Amino acid sequence: MTALKCGDVLYCGDAFTALFYEPEIPPYASDIETMKKSLRKIASLDVKWLACGHGLPVKMSDARRVIADYLKNS
Repeated sequence: MTALKCGDVLYCGDAFTALFYEPEIPPYASDIETMKKSLRKIASLDVKWLACGHGLPVKMSDARRVIADYLKNS
């Protein structure tokens, strides 16, 4: 995962999206285990916002919920 943290914002590129106002995990990961590792890392960081490669910024509290559901069900 390549990301940039600046203050309370993590610029996470395509690891997370927020198209149509809904935070979600991109469905096209070529390596699911690497994606899961990246998502665990993202969830562990002390930030308040995710700036996604596509879509609007996402509150980290919302992103953590989506990440937890994804990891639990995949």
